[in-house]
Amino acid sequence: MNKLPLIKSLIETNVFDECFIESITDDSRDVNKNSLFVARQGEASHGKEFIKEATKKGASCVISDQAVEGEIDIPIYYINNLEDMLPEILFRFHELSKDDFIFHGVTGTNGKTTTAFMAHNIMRELHKPSLYIGTLGAIINDDRIQTKGNTTPGIFELFAILQACRPQKKTYVFLEISSHALVQKRLCNLAFFQTIILNIQSDHLDYHKTETSYINAKLSIANLNNKNSINLEFLPFA
Repeated sequence: MNKLPLIKSLIETNVFDECFIESITDDSRDVNKNSLFVARQGEASHGKEFIKEATKKGASCVISDQAVEGEIDIPIYYINNLEDMLPEILFRFHELSKDDFIFHGVTGTNGKTTTAFMAHNIMRELHKPSLYIGTLGAIINDDRIQTKGNTTPGIFELFAILQACRPQKKTYVFLEISSHALVQKRLCNLAFFQTIILNIQSDHLDYHKTETSYINAKLSIANLNNKNSINLEFLPFA
């Protein structure tokens, strides 16, 4: 199935009209024939550095938020606010509705897994469709599915998990959000019903370098697209 018609109204270009698109990814390692490759900022490099690799593996077209030097052999389209648009593009591409999911994000030095998993199980006891994603992997209702192993998946993996839900009713989503994911803005502009900070102690200084950077990373959950106020309950540093 060519999925270009699903997203064409969002990308507002005719340069892809001759393209056949079957999959979408921002990881050149996951590119297959007829993939739409999204070249965006990663943790250590920008995806534009991997466009040639994606082309060799069969990508049919590229979306990027940065200009690419030199010529490439497949159509490319530039979107300045790509990070903001990605959730909507992915909802359309996977034929999902944002109204089918109620996202809850939980961060904190301790307690993320317990809180998110307990909330998921409460919803199951109430016979509500629920999805847990975090340290324990991903659990769709009562079925565990394989993930790539990050506490908080990237936005593309997240939507692959959402698609696996095949929601027929509004689904509760309880998502652990790590400090790494917050710094790297893995979830882009995804809209949350509620985000929560449980506590902030000292952790991951190998990555964040200083306690101040770690605290700011945790507090940046306030910058997510959140429909309700954040609960703050700080504990002193150990």
